Amino acid sequence: MSILTLVALVLVVFLVLAALCLRQGAKWAKLRHPHFLLAVLVTILSLCVGVIAWSAIAYDSRIETFRPGGVFIAVLLMVFSPWLFIRLLCGGPILRSMFAWLVFLAGEVVIGLALLFGVIPMLLDAYRVIDESMAPTIRSGHILAECPRCGAEFVMSELAPDRHAKEGAPGICERCFHTDRIESPFRPQKHLPDLVLCNKTVAPKRWDVVLFRDPLDSKLFKIDRVVGLPGEELEIRDGAVWVNGTKQTPPSTIGPVTYAIHLPPLGAYAKLPLRLEPDQFYVLGDNPESAFDSRFWGGLARTEIVGVADVICWPPRRWRVLP
Repeated sequence: MSILTLVALVLVVFLVLAALCLRQGAKWAKLRHPHFLLAVLVTILSLCVGVIAWSAIAYDSRIETFRPGGVFIAVLLMVFSPWLFIRLLCGGPILRSMFAWLVFLAGEVVIGLALLFGVIPMLLDAYRVIDESMAPTIRSGHILAECPRCGAEFVMSELAPDRHAKEGAPGICERCFHTDRIESPFRPQKHLPDLVLCNKTVAPKRWDVVLFRDPLDSKLFKIDRVVGLPGEELEIRDGAVWVNGTKQTPPSTIGPVTYAIHLPPLGAYAKLPLRLEPDQFYVLGDNPESAFDSRFWGGLARTEIVGVADVICWPPRRWRVLP
């Protein structure tokens, strides 16, 4: 089941249960129209107001941050807009409509907490990217310049200008995957790291992006792309992955990614070709200059994989389904 289907399913469950709470509250308050479909309509309208309030009022897309005053207004709209819709659509005296509204709010809070801490953790996980291993596909905090080869967005870590002031900052092009060191823009805008949703209900396939525990430090999490499956013999040659002697071609949706045997200036890497164990995967980052991946520590155990990363959900300008 895809992660979008899972999210839609969770939203539908929340919508139905919240509408049932509103219908029950309207019945207790003896309002004129305690119909279930009317309660569903009120719930949908309230959710729409919340989404619009957070995206248009609370969030400033120019600087990718929340406005404190906008957050306050968004919260007020989320809390009080259901009462307005109940008043308009269900009728009744003010005090009775307020009673139905309070039942609805209490139900929303209880249902939301139950889904957030009980159901969702079994299906999904969220991960804030902290390194450049999967750039430009999935990005940590970064700045943007112009690619010297094709003119597209050139993605560099937001830390790079300080660490590489003399020789230029390393980065990778989002279109041609060209890696280079260039001077960073003067006073560059820093962009937020990607937040990805990971699906825990599916098994990893070749070319999937997976979230996993760092084999060298189980307290840390990393994200890379699966290129080798259990039991396969794998090697890297001519910038490509070879499995059981056959060259593997990434899907066109991924981009012209090139895989390197080692990461400059580090020379150590796991010996290739490598025969994976029955429970091991081989993972590589899309960024050959900055990915600390299976080239260094070998196969990744299935038990270390948390889930398949399907969607970049934040910031809004970066929303997309991953290839």
